[in-house]
Amino acid sequence: MKQSWKTGAERRQDGSQTVAFEDGLTWGSIGQVLGYLLGDVDEKQKDELYDLMLKAYEGSDRGKVI
Repeated sequence: MKQSWKTGAERRQDGSQTVAFEDGLTWGSIGQVLGYLLGDVDEKQKDELYDLMLKAYEGSDRGKVI
């Protein structure tokens, strides 16, 4: 997610109006969307958001280890 954040932020800066989801909705595409919407933010903010989303995911039915 944090690696693809840069791609979204770059698309925001260059005026591109789209982000690509070639592999469907993934942690990477979520990072692109966040980068596009929020721009370049510091690593601490990315880490906090990632940890929050990971915790929510792990508590969901999709994130449970079977």
